Amino acid sequence: MKWVVIGLALLACAPENPCGRPGPPPHREWTDDIAFIICSDPVPPHARSDTKFTVIARDKASGQPIEGADGRIYAERREGVKTWDGFVPGPKPGTYTAKLNFVISGNWAMGMQFRRDTMANKIEKMDWTQEVLSASDTNEVR
Repeated sequence: MKWVVIGLALLACAPENPCGRPGPPPHREWTDDIAFIICSDPVPPHARSDTKFTVIARDKASGQPIEGADGRIYAERREGVKTWDGFVPGPKPGTYTAKLNFVISGNWAMGMQFRRDTMANKIEKMDWTQEVLSASDTNEVR
């Protein structure tokens, strides 16, 4: 019984997943002055279905959400298959959403471009890789 109480206490004190869902931690990226949390739904993405990406952008120095920004997320396979979408402001300050549809499974080269609210700000760029499961794979982590 003692271990059950300790376990429940640890769960109550665990930091909230910023993606609002259980599962693996979100992908994080940083530029010189912006911290990004990048979430996908589903996790991991599946080929031939829409994957919603939510990006949370915060100023690194102040921690304040970055509102009124512009950007896009994109992906490419070595075979030349590409997908991309522009960000739409989300329901919470500093959140942006986009949808990608990966037509084939495998390892995708991901990229993101993001610019604060004025044309005078530079375009921040970052890249990473993302594994995409086949459309028929039902062993997804949620």
